[in-house]
Amino acid sequence: MNTYYWGKSITQEAFSEIIRFGLQDMRLKTIEAKMSPNNQGEVNILSQTGFIKEAHYKNRIYHREQFLDIAVYTLHIFWQGRN
Repeated sequence: MNTYYWGKSITQEAFSEIIRFGLQDMRLKTIEAKMSPNNQGEVNILSQTGFIKEAHYKNRIYHREQFLDIAVYTLHIFWQGRN
């Protein structure tokens, strides 16, 4: 993202709209995010939107000649009549 847009909550707004679409329009019960546990910005956005860290896999993927960890965050929705 261009540095002009940094700190303007654009990522948060886009992420919130994606979640809204998944839950309301697609009627999903669960949304899962897999990401680098070192990406603190993404960890913050996931935590702020109700995601819970469910797993941390060591050396899970091979990327650019090294093994990297993966964290799994999940948002579960338990609405009345939607189980």
